[in-house]
Amino acid sequence: MVDELAERVFQFLAAYWYPRSETDGEVIDEFAREVGPEGVRERAEVVRRYLALEEPDDETRERFVRYAAAGREFGNSPDAALTWLARILRELERRSA
Repeated sequence: MVDELAERVFQFLAAYWYPRSETDGEVIDEFAREVGPEGVRERAEVVRRYLALEEPDDETRERFVRYAAAGREFGNSPDAALTWLARILRELERRSA
């Protein structure tokens, strides 16, 4: 299950957060247009479950998100990418409500 979740999160991040000039909100809008409300709800659930995992540890998941979302700058904070992903989750949830 962990590998499946990680793969789905990777596909989502790599497909939309490659080097580009759009804001996160614009990227999420594009995603929402492409997949519709049900697709947004499904992806929000995948991200929610991934963030809630106890294994792998936060450091490993932080590196994973930084790698998958290679188009975003996260700075040097040790939890910046996971914090960013949590914000993306909130936006997905808001758009699927």
